Amino acid sequence: MEHKLCDYQAHYDDLCTAYRLWFPLNNDKTLDDDIRYALLDSIIIRYFRCFNTGKRKYKLQFGSIIKMQAGENKKMAQDVHEKFKNIRNKVIAHDERLASFSNSAKLVAIIDPQKEQPLEHILLWNILSNRMGFDILTDLLTLIQFTRMWVEQEMSSMTEELTVYHKQFAADYFTKHKPFRCIESVSSSNNGYVYCGNPADSLG
Repeated sequence: MEHKLCDYQAHYDDLCTAYRLWFPLNNDKTLDDDIRYALLDSIIIRYFRCFNTGKRKYKLQFGSIIKMQAGENKKMAQDVHEKFKNIRNKVIAHDERLASFSNSAKLVAIIDPQKEQPLEHILLWNILSNRMGFDILTDLLTLIQFTRMWVEQEMSSMTEELTVYHKQFAADYFTKHKPFRCIESVSSSNNGYVYCGNPADSLG
């Protein structure tokens, strides 16, 4: 459970960053489109990184998270999650727009119907798909917020459970066991704690 808690902290950090980035994206109308796209991409990447495996062994399960939602809120959460998952998969992580002329580009024929050979020139008109989805940006924020709240509650439960379980161990256990950075409590007059772990340790 120690490693799961550490992975959840990484998820929580990503969700907090996504939450902070949402505000300039939604509120700062002076930003040009390139910056707004970059902000949206970063928000989506950080949100969905929580649901994918990689260095983190314990990913979030969206089905578990939306159990706390009901009725229309649950359907909205599912719809928004799937919409932005589709954007993440087909536009950000893997650009599939060029696979279809109808989605990304048009061949434009410049013609003069009065001429015997009417074609004058062929141009490629590139159409960048608008993936900003401003109409559901508020729903995206709501999705991030309740996901972050769920992770926070799970982390709190895990720390409580770990505290109860590890009360049986002596102090030297925490200086030797990999996932821990031991911090020794001191009297309130000293106003703080004393670190007693090995900084060379890794989470493993």
